[in-house]
Amino acid sequence: SADAWAIRALALDRNERPGEAIASSLRALELDANSARALAFLALAYYSDGEYDLAKSTSDRALAVDGGSYEALNVRGVIAQSVDFDRETARDYYQQAYDIAPEVPYVAVDLANILYTLGINSGDEATLNKNMDDAISILSDVIEVNPDNSLALFALGTLYFRGQGNFS
Repeated sequence: SADAWAIRALALDRNERPGEAIASSLRALELDANSARALAFLALAYYSDGEYDLAKSTSDRALAVDGGSYEALNVRGVIAQSVDFDRETARDYYQQAYDIAPEVPYVAVDLANILYTLGINSGDEATLNKNMDDAISILSDVIEVNPDNSLALFALGTLYFRGQGNFS
């Protein structure tokens, strides 16, 4: 199925094999040319391969197919954060993705991390504390559902370490 090939593409990309991820995404699109998931993971693979313009245009295509694709919204957040250096826009994309799929750990982790980054960069202690509390709450929700989720546990530990343990 197209979804199976798309998920395979995500797994390959996460294992630093973007070329194979691109091929898997393209196979998914052969099976379903309107798969927003396949387009989103193709965009992510292009991003990982350093093809930023292709990543942007492909993620735009994914959102045109399905504006509610949490995968495409999350990829747009990655691009906004890491290519465009626009953290506020990245937060907005991550928040939209999280609102659609709060149970997906990597979506929650990306949102928590950008909230922390925006809090630090604000230079305002109240904003930092609020963003840190929000990030901890998001990650705690993931851990409550799955106490063994290593991605969320690592992200939460990293937040506490960055905050020097001053947050409860």
